[in-house]
Amino acid sequence: MLQSEYEALTGKPIEAEEYQKIERVYMVASDAIGKEDFCKAMKKANSDTTCLIYDLTKQAERFQTMAREAKQREFGIRT
Repeated sequence: MLQSEYEALTGKPIEAEEYQKIERVYMVASDAIGKEDFCKAMKKANSDTTCLIYDLTKQAERFQTMAREAKQREFGIRT
């Protein structure tokens, strides 16, 4: 997602440095949540963005772990 897309979807202008942090989280979360839902959650968070980013990152990490484990079971891979 581009910074301009983020700004359009949230209705909030954002500094490039802050967007870089958000983009890193979005890249992790994008397998589990679409950009519209991600931006909706960010917009709803308002001043509590740090907590939201942390929560979204943790949720995305859980989804990635679940997906990896499902693939391993599907292909009989043991770790």
